[in-house]
Amino acid sequence: MKKLLILPLVVVVLVSYCQKNIGGPTQSDIDNLLFENMVKGDTQNHIEEVLKNEKFAYIYDSNLNRYQAILENRDESCFRTFLYDCGIQIYIYLDRQGTYESHEILVLHSGL
Repeated sequence: MKKLLILPLVVVVLVSYCQKNIGGPTQSDIDNLLFENMVKGDTQNHIEEVLKNEKFAYIYDSNLNRYQAILENRDESCFRTFLYDCGIQIYIYLDRQGTYESHEILVLHSGL
């Protein structure tokens, strides 16, 4: 029985390892884009303008004082199969004055 479980595990690990954001921007592309367009102290209006211009779907979470964003076209974010899905999640953190502080970009994987 344990031998039967090894094959699906190997397939999932290989698919995760080989994932290369086919057809869309990578995590480092988005990171560079944000570093080029935003500096510490930028206003919320500027942040929203950058997100709109770069075609990100976003919301502002006032409880956590941050923006959450994803690519508008999810099909461009990474390789997907029937049992495997992934996406790029962007967090833009604001300071107490409501200006840009930092950002974080995560590549999320899920599957059976």
